[in-house]
Amino acid sequence: MKKKEISHLVAEKVLGWDKQTLPNFEGSPYTADFWVNSQGEIQRPVNFFSPSCNLEDAWRVVESLGYVLKQLE
Repeated sequence: MKKKEISHLVAEKVLGWDKQTLPNFEGSPYTADFWVNSQGEIQRPVNFFSPSCNLEDAWRVVESLGYVLKQLE
């Protein structure tokens, strides 16, 4: 499995994000794929989310796991 595939699985299964194609910025004819949370808030561009290579993204995953563990208690 490639890093990109792992990143997609983490975003979808661990963080609960959905991939959506949206305009790059308001009024733009160009689109890009973004990860969007359950509240409809844009989290990261798909191409820039890589928890296996980016420390900020990795911590985001760790913090979400803490939330999940608290719910299990």
